[in-house]
Amino acid sequence: NELKAEDIQGQVIIVPYLNFPAILAGTRLSPVDGLNMNRSFPGDPDGSITQKIADFVYRELVSRSDVVFDFHSGGNSMIFEPCTVLHKLEDSEQMRKTVLAAKSFGAPLSLVLQELDNKGMLDTAVENAGKIFISTELGGGGFVSPRTLTIAENGIRNLLRHLEILPPDELLVPQTRFMQTPDFGGYLMAPQEGLYETLIELGETVTKGQAIGRIHSLTQIEDPAVEVRAEIDGVLVTRAGRAQVKIWDTIAVIATDLDVSEFETNSTD
Repeated sequence: NELKAEDIQGQVIIVPYLNFPAILAGTRLSPVDGLNMNRSFPGDPDGSITQKIADFVYRELVSRSDVVFDFHSGGNSMIFEPCTVLHKLEDSEQMRKTVLAAKSFGAPLSLVLQELDNKGMLDTAVENAGKIFISTELGGGGFVSPRTLTIAENGIRNLLRHLEILPPDELLVPQTRFMQTPDFGGYLMAPQEGLYETLIELGETVTKGQAIGRIHSLTQIEDPAVEVRAEIDGVLVTRAGRAQVKIWDTIAVIATDLDVSEFETNSTD
């Protein structure tokens, strides 16, 4: 509502949400057809309602865009240290532009991921079309905080200035810390059910073997709490968004620093 048409060079398409039935229900899956919008791209014009929406978004919106920015906020089950999210791409020029876009947003962290299960994702559809895709995880747990809202508002304006859609200004963009989640040791699962007690804050540095949380059994209340320990050195970037956890739930994610200078080689932007 605050963008002024006279300030915009080019075109900005704003979509508040993609899956209206799922938004109303507060679920990831549509209550109409049971599908996940972010596993339905590029869509099907003759499919169910979710597939039809995905088809419209891809055919009418993605096709006319150079950059797609997709806001996420951790969902109900996880809470993130605010970050942008991007993928490792084989195309070096596409990767370079994506890294620069993430830098321009200015979130505290930027997670560079190797997506293992990318079938049907908006991310994949956009990247396969040779376009720039950036996402975020801003907080989570189903709530919005003043901090995450400020990061989102400042970040999208920074990105639009970087793309020369909005005029430049003199404000400094906060530096982002590029990180990655290792295949081994980065993801910690609950070894049992119970109430998860986190011992450290998001964004804090952890060392291998350090206790980062405890799980208190709801059924064996006399048993001592089970400690959850970091398996690698790094930074806590994600934790469970609810106290009650089930066995094998992801309860913490630890990331390590990533040097992105190789992706910026011969940068001219």
